[in-house]
Amino acid sequence: MNEYLKVWQISRHYKQTPRNVRKIAMELSKEKSEELIHKDINGEWQVHKLLLSQFKPQRLKKEKAYALTIDPIIPLTEKEIDDIMKFVVSKVDNPNVEIHYTIEDSKLEENIFKGKKHIHCIINCSQRKKMLEAFRLGFSNVSYRECDIFDLAGWKNYITKDGSQIKTIKNYD
Repeated sequence: MNEYLKVWQISRHYKQTPRNVRKIAMELSKEKSEELIHKDINGEWQVHKLLLSQFKPQRLKKEKAYALTIDPIIPLTEKEIDDIMKFVVSKVDNPNVEIHYTIEDSKLEENIFKGKKHIHCIINCSQRKKMLEAFRLGFSNVSYRECDIFDLAGWKNYITKDGSQIKTIKNYD
């Protein structure tokens, strides 16, 4: 049984790019003995199984989810908002778009805010810029606030505090 692993095997095991594995192998070769890590006659890295843990990713990938609160300037019905949200998802060219949102009535009593809706979203998409452009296009005139989510459960509790149901739209159904 072979005690040495190749770059592609380590890459698959830890779901990393082969380039990153080769970079780590180069650094390890400076500190470890040639019995543990070396290049074979074809110039491919041979890494002993004892060193496998050295290739474990040090940093976890950042979640792509972020929070978005939308205040449409004009009064819209829930049906119109649902249609606009579907339009927004269709406009982003990313197949992995996911929007979870709730619609609530504005709590401000001033006449200019009566009948207006307020939208809270949890968005999973790596293309924030395209997503915001699609929201501007869909709502035409909109005020919004965007921020990273540090406590997903807390944000879900906040957006459902009035008993609103979370609606979900996915681009990969």
